[in-house]
Amino acid sequence: MRLVLRVPEAIQIKNEPAILIDLKDQPFGKTRIEFTSLMVSGLPQGAAVQSFAPRNIDFNLAEVKRLEVDVTNPKIIDLAEDLEVTERKLNLEKVSTVIRERYWKSSRKLESLPVSLAEIREPGDYVLPVKLNLPATVELEEGMELTIQVKIESKQTNP
Repeated sequence: MRLVLRVPEAIQIKNEPAILIDLKDQPFGKTRIEFTSLMVSGLPQGAAVQSFAPRNIDFNLAEVKRLEVDVTNPKIIDLAEDLEVTERKLNLEKVSTVIRERYWKSSRKLESLPVSLAEIREPGDYVLPVKLNLPATVELEEGMELTIQVKIESKQTNP
């Protein structure tokens, strides 16, 4: 975006001007905003807007939803052959999300990415982070941490 200003020589612009767009009365869906000089803030007295390039902007305005969404149990991978997972439990069955998608199905689950146990060499109880395969329109609420607790034991060998 380019903003062309007319500024008298005696005036110096110390801060970058900002273009403020009020979206509160805009409908959801495809939207076009025409830029006007009333949207520009931070101009020193005596400066004026000459033009904008482009003169408008097109975008989709999506409603933000806050939802509790189910997560899938992650696949456990890369466990040493002499060990086995005997118990596993996610710390959360649902996560708090911010969704910017118009048609989110309430039955939809967020997919957990596989959890690698390649670094585990001994039996024990472990708590490991779980990452989610989040669509671009979904983000976790701030502070949400998903973990899985696993109990690892030595495999029983048959005599």
